Amino acid sequence: MSGNMGVVRNKKSMEFTLQKLSEIANQFSSNINDFYLLKIQNLITVCKLMAKSALIREESRGGHIREDFQKENPDFKIHIIQEKNKDIGFEPVRV
Repeated sequence: MSGNMGVVRNKKSMEFTLQKLSEIANQFSSNINDFYLLKIQNLITVCKLMAKSALIREESRGGHIREDFQKENPDFKIHIIQEKNKDIGFEPVRV
């Protein structure tokens, strides 16, 4: 995450990160109710949600820079809403 999802990002590195996270998730997909297994699975879920959200936002905004989208895009002045096992949603920023 720190190597590919840090302050400076691009589409290729984020897609690579999602692929690696899926590979890691497949290694730890047991139904055993073990504390460390659950912790790993939860970390992978949060990391995947972050990576998907960052991949959708095709702009540089705030403290994050997209190398492939250098400027802010007014079309992305929205909140990206994610919930586990649901489609990604969008909500306008209220002023």
